[in-house]
Amino acid sequence: MAHGQRLPSTLTGHSVDPCYAFLRSRSAGGGMEIHKPKPVHGWREWLTEVGIVVLGVLIALGAEQAVETLHWRHRVEQTEAQLHFELLRDARSSLTWLSSSPCQEARLAGLEAALMAARTSHRVEKVLPYKPNLWLWTNDAWLNARSLQVADHLQPEAVRRYTVAYFFPRELQSDIVEINQLAAELSPLREGLDQVTPAEADGFLRTIGLIRELKSRMDLGNTRLLQAAAAMGVRPMEEDLRQARSDALQSYGACIGNPAEIMAKFGVGTS
Repeated sequence: MAHGQRLPSTLTGHSVDPCYAFLRSRSAGGGMEIHKPKPVHGWREWLTEVGIVVLGVLIALGAEQAVETLHWRHRVEQTEAQLHFELLRDARSSLTWLSSSPCQEARLAGLEAALMAARTSHRVEKVLPYKPNLWLWTNDAWLNARSLQVADHLQPEAVRRYTVAYFFPRELQSDIVEINQLAAELSPLREGLDQVTPAEADGFLRTIGLIRELKSRMDLGNTRLLQAAAAMGVRPMEEDLRQARSDALQSYGACIGNPAEIMAKFGVGTS
């Protein structure tokens, strides 16, 4: 529009400017209306509105708490399944160790007898070596449960029982490494040994004494692990007993003990 040119008017004298027409239509009832807040009339109305707000907040908080409770319940169920699986695997290792314990003792006795004879003959005859397998005990699931704070959502009695049960895998894993290190010191005796002095024979005998002490501790630890796992409802099944027997038989032969009899001896039944 050229400068200075007037806009056309309606019959009423108002401008037909589009912007003006838009504003008139809004004021005449078209478009969005903005309502001013109504004043509160009396305490009863005010308390009603506050109550509605408070109720809404409580419902939101309750829903959030319900979701969180369901979340942790699911996490606890998953974690307990992992804990039971790991304890069952540890119990199987304990059964294999206890099944092979008579064979281990027999080999230590054979080495001891050969060394006692070598004190006078100065010769160690060839005997069966002593080298226990590196069986595996783990406590990773329990460490994860504690570090991820899932253990905080278990019942106090369950936490106590898991703490007791998982004390033994940690100790046994350390002991099996140590006993193999001691067994390595006896490796020169595998093929027999000539020109052995009494002092050397005594040195080997001291090592056997240390191995026996550690083995006794492991026998007790494996027994306690089976009992603690059973207290948590974790008991080896028949398949686990067969596997433990097979593993021990493969390593040591017919001198092994019967896993089922071991379970019965220590009052731990199968599941």
